[in-house]
Amino acid sequence: MRRLYVCLVILLFVSCSKQNSRLEMALKLAEYNRGELEKVLQYYSANPSDSLKLKAAEFLIINMPWHFGYGGEYIENYIRKIDSTFHDLPIEKRLVLYTLPGKYPELRSKLEIKPDIKTITADYLIHNIEKSFEVWESSFWLRELGFDDFCEYLLPYRIGREPLSYWKDSLSNDMKSKTKEWTEHISDITKDSYALYEFLKTHLIDDYSKYFLYKVDIPDSVIKQYEFDCIAASVAYCYKLRMFGIPAAVDELPSWGNGDDHHAEVAIIDKRNTSGFVSIDARNLYAAKVYRNTFSVNHTQILQKTNDYIPQVAKNPFYKDVTANYVQTTTITIKTDSLKDDPKHLYLGVFGQGWTPIAHTEVYGKAEFKDIGAGVVYVPFYYKNNRQQFFSDPFYVGSDNSIRYFTPDFSNLRTVSLNRKDRLIIYKVWWSLFYPNCFIEASNNVSFTNPDRIHDINENTYWNKVAVPVDTLLSARYYRIFTDGSSVELAEFHFFDKDGQELNGKIIGDAVTMGNGNINNINDNDRLTFSSITNWVGFDFGKDVSVGKIEYLPRNDANGIYPGMKYELLYFDKTKWASMGIKTTTEYKIVYDNVPKNALLWLRNLTEGHEERIFVYENGKQIWW
Repeated sequence: MRRLYVCLVILLFVSCSKQNSRLEMALKLAEYNRGELEKVLQYYSANPSDSLKLKAAEFLIINMPWHFGYGGEYIENYIRKIDSTFHDLPIEKRLVLYTLPGKYPELRSKLEIKPDIKTITADYLIHNIEKSFEVWESSFWLRELGFDDFCEYLLPYRIGREPLSYWKDSLSNDMKSKTKEWTEHISDITKDSYALYEFLKTHLIDDYSKYFLYKVDIPDSVIKQYEFDCIAASVAYCYKLRMFGIPAAVDELPSWGNGDDHHAEVAIIDKRNTSGFVSIDARNLYAAKVYRNTFSVNHTQILQKTNDYIPQVAKNPFYKDVTANYVQTTTITIKTDSLKDDPKHLYLGVFGQGWTPIAHTEVYGKAEFKDIGAGVVYVPFYYKNNRQQFFSDPFYVGSDNSIRYFTPDFSNLRTVSLNRKDRLIIYKVWWSLFYPNCFIEASNNVSFTNPDRIHDINENTYWNKVAVPVDTLLSARYYRIFTDGSSVELAEFHFFDKDGQELNGKIIGDAVTMGNGNINNINDNDRLTFSSITNWVGFDFGKDVSVGKIEYLPRNDANGIYPGMKYELLYFDKTKWASMGIKTTTEYKIVYDNVPKNALLWLRNLTEGHEERIFVYENGKQIWW
């Protein structure tokens, strides 16, 4: 149903003669609802002083054919359950929850598509326009906001696929009063959108972080539980800001340039900033592409011009490229004379569990990709029979706009020794740091009076288990790791007797450490679980025991190389990933021979885990991309 409607929209937009305006096209699509839309246009045509409101109405109607919500008996019952269960939940979070059924394929057959152009009423549209203009015209902080930005970031009546509602009327009188108080006490020179946001964050609304990872139990047998990801959190926060009269938008990264996940954040439109906006959660150092979600339609997106697969990044009609406002960019030109096929569109991909498309362009003898983020590895491809077709080696775009191709050099083969399958980020290094004066000691009393020191911890293996042989005849009941008051994150801590048998005891520690609900993680043989040790933690074995070996493992990401696991090394060879073979290692490293120089590599753990990054091997080290 949804695809049929979208195709109808596309067909009508393409087939209408040039002399017909986009407004007339939209009115034709309204069919039996045309009268409601014309009421709005007539309402604002009656008085010349409403000429700007008339333009705003035309803006909404022209772009309306692309917007819709969900309706029908199922969604109506679902929303009633949401409202009754979460009646105290802020409206912006409920607006997100209303749209959840559309995310579940098994529920979509129960949903009815409600095109705005065919269902919106004149009263609703006029109310929204009046409310929006009231905020725009009465708010000092919006004096720099132009009409075009007003239409995109304050005027729209929806952001997602929720049923139409009067969400702009949801501010309490108390919040309105405090916002007015702000305008009276903040100096005039600082009254801009971002200054108001800072005030609201301090006095009236939760910080963005309170929306991200917000978890809620849903009264639905299919959805059950939902946790706000960055997109859901950004949409909810954008609703909240617009309610207060802060022009805001949701900006998305289809994929990180150096990671395997997408990202979204909220941008506050503020003309006092040189970029025209302020990001409230800017972490885009390695952004390949950033797209802003708009209400208006971007006609440069692919609109059913091919019968082959079209990824979301190319067919989302509301994406506006704002990459150049976030990071340094360049233009990439791809030669297409080597193509076996005749594709209409080419894509650029970044690595994230395979190549994820982040940009597209049409092919006219050559392909030009504009505003591509620097510091990222890309590969060009097209789709044929719904499968990616590669024709070039991957390349890296440097900060000086230089391009380095990763072309395997089969005349220069070497041996590589690998100890990780994913890059080691700085905060993960901090996980594993043991500070000076950390040591392991034994005692025959639980207060550790006059203990015997067994081992000083002065090494950092980051992600590997440390095995400490104990060559002493010492026998004691209590053993511990002492951190001298420093906080240490410990994943595993085990003791073994002289015959190699593990000793089992009761976990003991200082009051703060033992107050952790996850203290048992240090002894569960799971390298991904951990507990924070504030001062010390150890074991009461119930009797005197002699220890032959101690093993401990700092908090880590389990992306190292581990004995007994299967791995496969791949290199990219122009059209595909090629395998260097599957191996089971017996060490905390894995070695491959005859690896071509300058090849882009990918090491996979076939036993467990999914976090993996591409790299090259230079000067005996893995260089991650």
